Amino acid sequence: TPNKVLVNGPAYRLELGEIKVEVGPSLRYQHIYESRGPASEGEFILTLMPYWDFVTDYTLKILCEVDWTSSVKIKFHPATDSKQFTKMIPSNFIVTDEPMSELLAKAKIVVGRSSGAQVEAIACGIPVIDVYSPNVFSHNLMPPTGKGTIWDCATNADEVNTMVRRFEKLLKSNPALLENEGARIRALYFSEPTEEHISQAFGLN
Repeated sequence: TPNKVLVNGPAYRLELGEIKVEVGPSLRYQHIYESRGPASEGEFILTLMPYWDFVTDYTLKILCEVDWTSSVKIKFHPATDSKQFTKMIPSNFIVTDEPMSELLAKAKIVVGRSSGAQVEAIACGIPVIDVYSPNVFSHNLMPPTGKGTIWDCATNADEVNTMVRRFEKLLKSNPALLENEGARIRALYFSEPTEEHISQAFGLN
């Protein structure tokens, strides 16, 4: 049994007795510390599909009704057979298998349903729209930090439309606000995988 558990992203409430839970070196998320251009220079809107098929179905139905103002890329969860959703994918969407690090380097807005990748996005200063329905979903991975500023919830296509336009306006008028909020979230929920942090976390000499 470990005496310490290292996490990235929002801190979850865990009943672990004497085990210490702390944000540790972001080995998987090292790319969020790499030099990148601001989200305001992004090339497309990225839509992320979740692990659960019924949630993917629900999310796609909403996204099909959105009046997109930019090109849209859609990335399915690696465990999902995307072929079963072929008929639901809007003709103007580009299905991609690119690595998340490359997609986030070029995305200006991310739309999806409560995923770790969405937390990565806001940590990079990219606005996120979380598609949510309290009658359908019980899980929520998004942190309270930044809600209403760099990310927000939408329950239907009209709300997604409104938020896309609000974030596009913010990307043009005040990109520094999003970059600063991203840096704050990154400092709260992630730890850069430097030699010092790795040695400290794993008790290495």
